[in-house]
Amino acid sequence: MSNFKATNSFKLTRFAFYERLRYKLLAYENINHSNLKNISFSSLNLYGKINNNYDAVYPDKEFIKQTPNNKYALGVVADAFSSVIEHFRRANNLERIDPNQKFLTDIKCHSGYIDPLDLYNSYINNVLDIFNKDYLKVNEIKSFDDYLHFFLPYARILKAEFPITFSGWIKSKRCSPFISGLYLNVSNENFGDDPPKEQHFINSPNFNFYLDTCKSRGFYVAKSNPSILIADINSTPMKNRINAGKGGGTIFNNSFKQAYQDDMRLLSLKLIEYYNTFLNNRQQLFIQKISKDNKVYTSIEYINNNNINNINKFNNIKYKLYINIKNIEENLVYGQADIDQFVIKAKKIENIFDNSTAIDYINIKFRSTYASKYGGLNYYNKKFDSMEG
Repeated sequence: MSNFKATNSFKLTRFAFYERLRYKLLAYENINHSNLKNISFSSLNLYGKINNNYDAVYPDKEFIKQTPNNKYALGVVADAFSSVIEHFRRANNLERIDPNQKFLTDIKCHSGYIDPLDLYNSYINNVLDIFNKDYLKVNEIKSFDDYLHFFLPYARILKAEFPITFSGWIKSKRCSPFISGLYLNVSNENFGDDPPKEQHFINSPNFNFYLDTCKSRGFYVAKSNPSILIADINSTPMKNRINAGKGGGTIFNNSFKQAYQDDMRLLSLKLIEYYNTFLNNRQQLFIQKISKDNKVYTSIEYINNNNINNINKFNNIKYKLYINIKNIEENLVYGQADIDQFVIKAKKIENIFDNSTAIDYINIKFRSTYASKYGGLNYYNKKFDSMEG
């Protein structure tokens, strides 16, 4: 019988809280292993999703590789995991481990890398679907310009809790850490169910062997769910694999892209797409009006649907919209006067250079605030350092 009973199906919140706390305090009281880390998705949500400048990053697909179990991870992580699998196979053949463990005899990857662009697409679809159906005052939308006019007030209601930009979403709790390519799951059990963790991992006779093997290959094991492996990019085994790869250097320089460079392109495409969806559902407006002789009549008005004009309209206000949304996602770190100046400067930079240079300028302005803010670079550096203890 399991000592820890919490599952996602619990209906009694107080009982679930009690059981979760018991697991946290007691599950590993007889296990002392340096590789077992108190890593939670909430406190280290940004691990693998930001670079050293606190810029949101995501793996370049060129460096994503298939694991032996047809799942995916960053190339160096997939290679390291293959070594874990092979070590378990040799140990099993030599009868050094119990051969009858559900997950800790024949190690398999049950889930790994998730494409962030696919996840973001699903997320922003939901955000814009609610915008269209529940927020818009439909009788006031006669053009794409009108549609965009409502979007910034909508973003202010969502605040940082529901980010809109691709980079803002990556740095939020709405985005799975599995997009980093650094996380693997060797179980197909529900994340929130404690009994299988205890039965198949903590109480397994192969658990210490599992912890030792993961450490020697450069993986942490999460206390909150010991089926989760996290590549320790600062460990010697993982650094050796990284340095042996293409060009040496840091993993974020070689294998990741900066998400902010995709922000405006992805947002503009989605806004145009959902404006067209709005039009398909509402080509005509039926507006009640009163004539001069006080008679009520219905006026039919048509919504402007010129796609070329839509793109031009977005380009006219793109910096105002984008910079204000970024400021909302960073919890209003700048006042409106600063934001207005950034908009003017970004337009000038685009006129002199190009859009990409203007976007770099905007990112630099927000990046300058990351080191000092709560939850910023210094805050998370301390979190990362604590993982080494």
